[in-house]
Amino acid sequence: RPRARGRPMLAAEVDAALDRSIGPETYERDDPLRDRVLEHFEFNLRRMAAIARRAGAGMVLVVPASNLKDSPPFKSLHRDDLTEGELRTWQWLGEQADQALGEDRKEDALGLLRQAERIDPRHAGLQDLLGRTLFALGRHEEARESFLRAIDEDVCPLRAIGPVPAIVESVAKTENVPLVDFCGLIDALSLERHGHKVPGREFFVDHVHPTVEGHRLLAETLLETLAESGWARPRADWRQTALPVVIERTESGFDQRARGESLRNLAKVHAWAGRHEEAGRLALEALEIVPDDAESHYLAGCYFKHTGAFADAVEHFLVALPSRPGDGEARRLLASSLAETGRWQESLAHFEEAVRLLPGDPELAVQHAVALASTGQTRRAIEQLRRAAEAHPDEAADMRYNLGMLLRESGELEAAVGELDRLVRSRPDDMSARLALAETLIEAGRPEHAVSHLRLVLERHPESERARNALRATGDTADPSLERNE
Repeated sequence: RPRARGRPMLAAEVDAALDRSIGPETYERDDPLRDRVLEHFEFNLRRMAAIARRAGAGMVLVVPASNLKDSPPFKSLHRDDLTEGELRTWQWLGEQADQALGEDRKEDALGLLRQAERIDPRHAGLQDLLGRTLFALGRHEEARESFLRAIDEDVCPLRAIGPVPAIVESVAKTENVPLVDFCGLIDALSLERHGHKVPGREFFVDHVHPTVEGHRLLAETLLETLAESGWARPRADWRQTALPVVIERTESGFDQRARGESLRNLAKVHAWAGRHEEAGRLALEALEIVPDDAESHYLAGCYFKHTGAFADAVEHFLVALPSRPGDGEARRLLASSLAETGRWQESLAHFEEAVRLLPGDPELAVQHAVALASTGQTRRAIEQLRRAAEAHPDEAADMRYNLGMLLRESGELEAAVGELDRLVRSRPDDMSARLALAETLIEAGRPEHAVSHLRLVLERHPESERARNALRATGDTADPSLERNE
């Protein structure tokens, strides 16, 4: 690369490491590795202290602080030995707790969550939900413990886990290194202002990065520490005289575009982690400062699409797209958002460009075919699905289902039966496909072949009126769901 005066030249744009890294889905729980990382972290701190001493340099250690209550874990996993029965019970308890919270029955939800915790205390998401429920009930100390446990159990830990502060404090003490307890400072400020030591969005812009005020607090404390250590000699009245001037000069000189771009970069971290709500919030904050930032529009579009606000997603994707001409995924997202708002003709053009940019993508092939069918191009849709199913036999389930339904709608009933029957044979537990096959058999004049499929659907889903009506259409009056209950 070109060099200037012997130093590597920096790129004009930030080269975000996360853009080139694997995502949270690849992280797995590994307790022995975690312990080794902590050991190596302590080893490195002590080595840094030794290097500083040999060089005659000063060193200050800072205990890191984290957003406890407004930053959910990045990845949660169940304990390794959880049985299928325990998992089903845990999931049921979670569903009941969600329902109770939705009905503002916090005490009931807490009881259900405690039962789930007894089954699996290692699920970080459960610990976070416990913390939020306890906090809402005003039980702040218990909430703090649950939030800290959520950090410790996060499988993709981007916040300092429990042992880290103790390691920093231990190294500072034994190596005689000055220490700034930033975590303690934030806790104390939270207690003073809000009556609890459960800091959140009021002190952090995301999971760990402090607000401007938080940075100022850390800077002031660092200066005090440097002065106490004899490494800095500020005037005795610096807080009353110099500090207000520095604050005013610094804050008035903020580059607003740079601030907006910083918020956007934080949004990208959360988008990488699959945390769409947090990414969307930060992207929208960025757009208030830099309304023309295309990347923020893209992140906002992803957020609105994730939350089902498809019309808003379309508006943001349309602004972002010119800056991403070769991005097939961006085209797909815009096309599918247009489709969700019923703008099928517009979506089709973007789907076709996405197919050109992402050839061989099986999911995109299905989406493209649906758009074709929705614009009256049924024959093209059928051919598209046939080609895709042949090219991707291991991922052909959705293709065959849609293909069968399109053939059925176009009156090609025997061909539809063939596709749906093939799908049911490969996925016998797919009751949606089995029901569609049965209905198509009835339409094709073969009701006797539909009966066994419908009876099986009703055994699995006795609440299905659609299956019950289809069974009546065959002339079979027995109700397998009633027979099973008897």
